[in-house]
Order: sequence, then structure tokens, then C-alpha cells
Amino acid sequence: MLMRILARTPDQTGQRMKPASRISNRSPAFTLVEMLTVCAIIALLASMAIPRFGNSLTRARADAAARRVVGDLDFARQRALVVGSPRAVSFDPSTDTYTLTGIAHIDHPEATYVVNLSAIPYETDLNGAVFGSGAQVTFDAYGIPSDGGTVTIKAGAETRVVTLDAQTGEATYSGG
Repeated sequence: MLMRILARTPDQTGQRMKPASRISNRSPAFTLVEMLTVCAIIALLASMAIPRFGNSLTRARADAAARRVVGDLDFARQRALVVGSPRAVSFDPSTDTYTLTGIAHIDHPEATYVVNLSAIPYETDLNGAVFGSGAQVTFDAYGIPSDGGTVTIKAGAETRVVTLDAQTGEATYSGG
């Protein structure tokens, strides 16, 4: 009996089939005007976002380079305390590099510890370093620097100044 009920067609039950819902001739796609409107909105948002992204990348590079200099000055100070002998950090603005004298490179123990601020990931310029009368600072066996001073780093329009306190040997940076 169930098979007979399932096998009935609408004509056999006496009910009329409802007419198919009216389907318009329009396909469910976007019109050219809608697509151009969306593209214009995306272009407008991109034109506002791209300069901000470029500026944030420049700021991030300047901050990263300044943090690296601060960290390496502190590292040289700590090494001087640990080994009980002076350690120097020499800056060379002409090559955008600085060297931690008497300290092996972290990744390559056979090499001298040299940091190139113009290379990836920093891509910044070492504009200057002034410690007393030169571009070198030496931490004595007690971690006290020979002189206080500043290191100036520039990435695009962003400038960061690393300051080394002559009394404590603490390095900080500003400008960001």
C-alpha cells in the first residue's frame, strides 16, 4: 500500500501541481556596475593602507635596529663583567656597522662579532656614534663605560637615538 501511495502522481491524487516558481531570466551573477563599484572601493582602501604599511615597516626597522644596538651594548657590558676584562664596541658610520671587540659572533664562534645595520632585517643607516671624542666605547671590568654617548640610526624618515649613560652603562633608545 505504501508503494501505491508513493507511486501516485499528482494527477492520480486529484491535486493540481503548483506551478513552478517564477524564475527570472536573470542569472545569480553580479552586474558590471556592481563589480566596478566593488573594485573602486577596494582600490580606495588600498590607496589608504599601502602608505601606512610602508611607514609602519620603516618604523619597525628603525626600532629593531635601535633595540639591537641597545642589546649589544648591554651584551658587551655583561661580557666585560663576566670575564673581568675590558670589552669595546666600535661604530663605523661609513659602513653602517659596529664591532664588539674581543667577543665571538653568536652564530659563528670563529668570527668577530660584527653587526651590519644596512643589511636585512634592519636596512637602516648608522648616521653617527659619539662617545667622548670618538666612535668607540669601552666597558671596564666592572661594566662601567669609558664615556657616555649616543648612536643615531635612521631608516627613511624615522630616526632613533640610542643613549649610553656614562655612570651606569645603561643603554636606552628614543625617537619611536
